[in-house]
Amino acid sequence: MKKLAIIGVGGHAKVLTDTAYKVGWEYIDYYDDNYNSLKITSKFNLKGDVDRLIKNKLNYNGVAVAVGDNETRWRIITKLNTNEIKLVTLVHPNSYVASNVALESGVVIFA
Repeated sequence: MKKLAIIGVGGHAKVLTDTAYKVGWEYIDYYDDNYNSLKITSKFNLKGDVDRLIKNKLNYNGVAVAVGDNETRWRIITKLNTNEIKLVTLVHPNSYVASNVALESGVVIFA
C-alpha cells in the first residue's frame, strides 16, 4: 500500500489530497505543528506534529508539504531534508508540464 504523509490541514491540503489520490496514493495521514490546538471536523486523519512524523518516517513511502506560507514551508522542508525524509513530487493528471521541464522533489502541480 502506498502511504503518504501530508503536512498541513488547511485548504491547500484538501487540493493536494485530491491530487495524491488521483495519482495512486492509497492512504494518507496528516501532520501539523498546530496539532494540539486544532479541532478538525473534516476527514483528515491527523496524527500529530512534524516531530511525530519524523519519529514515524519509516511508516510512509513519501511526504508532501501543504503549507501556503513560503517561509514556513521552507522551514519544514529544511527540517525534513535534515532528517532524510523523502519528499514526493505530485502532478495532477489534468495538468500539463512541458517536455523540457525538470521537476524537483517536493513539487506539486495542480490541475
